[in-house]
Amino acid sequence: MKIKRTVVRPSIKEYLKAIEVLHSGRYILGEELKSLEEEFAKYCGSRYCVGVNSGTSALILSLLATDVKGKEVITVPNSFVATANAIKLAGGKPVFVDVEDYTFNIDVGLVEEAITNKTKAIVPVDLYGHPCPLDELKEIAKYSDIKIIEDACQAAGSEYKNKKIGSISDLTCFSLFPSKNAHCFGDGGLITTNDYIYYEKIKALRNQGRTSKDNAEYIGYNFRLNEINAGLAREQLKKLDKNNEKRRQIAKDYNEELKDIPLLHLPVEEAWAKHVYHLYTVVVEKGRDELKKYLAENGIETSINYPTPIHRQNAYKFEYQQTQCPVAEELSNMILSLPMHPYLTPSEIEFICDCLRVWTCYKKNGFDKNSNMQKA
Repeated sequence: MKIKRTVVRPSIKEYLKAIEVLHSGRYILGEELKSLEEEFAKYCGSRYCVGVNSGTSALILSLLATDVKGKEVITVPNSFVATANAIKLAGGKPVFVDVEDYTFNIDVGLVEEAITNKTKAIVPVDLYGHPCPLDELKEIAKYSDIKIIEDACQAAGSEYKNKKIGSISDLTCFSLFPSKNAHCFGDGGLITTNDYIYYEKIKALRNQGRTSKDNAEYIGYNFRLNEINAGLAREQLKKLDKNNEKRRQIAKDYNEELKDIPLLHLPVEEAWAKHVYHLYTVVVEKGRDELKKYLAENGIETSINYPTPIHRQNAYKFEYQQTQCPVAEELSNMILSLPMHPYLTPSEIEFICDCLRVWTCYKKNGFDKNSNMQKA
């Protein structure tokens, strides 16, 4: 049995949509993108949406729109490096604060003490599909006119206090990368906002800074989302809630099967949150790398998201030698993402859980895995 960590399967409707766009003869800034932006804004409950060519571009343009050049931007170290890269590329300075050890999201209690007179924005990350405590962040930010630019690249369809993510922060950024809950079949991204000025500026910035065909108001970029991927994302949006509910059911099944297994700590869902389980990530008390190898030997693909905190990566470590984020650093040695996608079957889930039971039983009782434990 081979069980993939993520699976993306285009439907017949998506094949037909791609053909339809090809026949239209319009491939950039056409009706598919306009419709996607309108539909996703309505889905999130926001006023505006701008489609761009990646989640990274969504972050860069949002940071540029809020003018972070020469300013500090508070964020977390346990994210994909694109979160910090975007801040750098927009001319800002990332300031890393530590995270909670149960949701893996930004520790709000540490944010206020990280604010200085140079702080311009906070970029919280809705890691693995669980939203951040946005009301608390907004309360802290409002006294200093600090903007909240939410990195929701892994959290399309998630909810905070019964409101869809994408309608709450000053700007919210989504990725349409193929493995994401809402996706296209290449790179793509979306930005939502309720602010008309940000909306107009970001539309211009994504298209070489132009506000009309022959007038560049800003120095901009070629960050446009093409029509084919916009059309494919529209088809995915129709299935997003259904597929998220499948993910939530799979997480529920995992939780039930794994709740009494020693050495594992399971994902947490706060009472005010709706987790959409882009990833189902467990904490392994000891032997994480051995477990990953054992699961691979049994045909189960897993991943570590993310094995090296951003402030310890080569591109950042010299600048951030004094930065201490002990929770994020400890978690990076213990986290393991199990297979999670809407196509997992009950028998696959049962097999994964059986393998985890076997491994943790041997590990807990001190046996030498290599000599005493056979494949499940």
